[in-house]
Amino acid sequence: MILILSHQHYEQGADPVVEWLLAGGADFRKLSSADLASPACHWNIDVERGDIELDGRSLRDEVSVVWYRRFHDAAPGLPGLAGPHAPQLRAEVRRETATLAQYLFQVLRHKVWLPEQQARTQANNKLHLLHLAHQCGLRVPASKVTKTRAVATQFYLAHGGAVVSKPLDFCGYYVQDDAAYTAYTVRFDAEKLKALPARFFPLLLQEAISPRYELRIFYLDGACYATAILGNYEAAPAGFADVKLLFGNQQTHMVPYDLPDNLRLRLVAFMQQAGLNTGSIDLIRAANGDYVFLEVNPIGQYLEPSNRCQFHLEEKIARWLMRHDQPHAHA
Repeated sequence: MILILSHQHYEQGADPVVEWLLAGGADFRKLSSADLASPACHWNIDVERGDIELDGRSLRDEVSVVWYRRFHDAAPGLPGLAGPHAPQLRAEVRRETATLAQYLFQVLRHKVWLPEQQARTQANNKLHLLHLAHQCGLRVPASKVTKTRAVATQFYLAHGGAVVSKPLDFCGYYVQDDAAYTAYTVRFDAEKLKALPARFFPLLLQEAISPRYELRIFYLDGACYATAILGNYEAAPAGFADVKLLFGNQQTHMVPYDLPDNLRLRLVAFMQQAGLNTGSIDLIRAANGDYVFLEVNPIGQYLEPSNRCQFHLEEKIARWLMRHDQPHAHA
C-alpha cells in the first residue's frame, strides 16, 4: 500500500498525483495530521505490536512506500472553545497531535519514503545545504549570518552594496481579509543597513547575483527536469531580488532547459550526499555565465514548470510510487 501524508484538503502537488494513482489502480490511502485528531478517521494504535491500524488495515505490515507532501495541517479548530485558557488548550491539542505524528513516523521508519524521512528533516536547514553544495563543487553565493550592524556593514561593503537578505527558513503565509502575505528575498540596500540597530535578531545576508535567468530543477531519484525562467528583470519592481515576483508578468516565460553534463552530475552527487531522492532545486545562471546554487526544497512546488514544459511530473511521481509499492512488505 502507498500512504500519502498530505493536506486534509486540496494540495496542488499531491492531488494531480492521486489522479494518476486512481487511473493506475494503485492501492493507496491519504492521511493528514488533522485526521489524527478527527473522530471521523478510524484508526487505532497497538502499542504492544508497534502498529497503527487504519480502517482495519495494519500500516506496519501493509504500507510499502510513504509520500510525504506538506503533511502538517493547522491544528484542529476546537469549535466553540473560548475563555482565558483557550490558547493553552489549543497548544496542548497541537502537542498531542504532534506526538501521534511522531509515533506514525516511527512505525513507518523502515519503509521507502519520498523524500527520505531523515534527509527531509536535515534538508530544512538552508545553511547546511549551502555548505554541502559547496563541498560538491557547486558555486554558492557568499553568505553571512550575523546579528550585529558592524558585521553586516563589513559584508555590505565587501560586496559593493550588491547584497540580498532572506529568511533562514521557509516563511509561511499571513492571511488578512482576502490577501495573503509572505516574505521574499529582497535587496539589502544602504537604507536598510542604516535602519539596523547595533544588535538584532540573526539575519542571513548573501551576495546578490546578477542573473541572465533562473532555473528550477525538479529532481526525482537521479533524474533532473530543468526549467529556465526567462523574465524581464529590467521591468522588475524596485528592490527586486526574487523571481517569484515576476511569475504573474506576461513577459515571464518557462521553457525546458538542457543542463550541462558536468552540472547535472554535480547536482546528482549533491542530492545523494544530502540523502534526498527528490526535491526542487533553485539555481541562477549569472550574467558572467556561472551556475550558482541557491537552495533545494525537498517538497517544493513542481506543477507549474511541469505543465509549462510538458514534463508530466505528476505521472512520473505516481509511477515511482507504484513501482516501489511491494504489497505486504514487512518492516
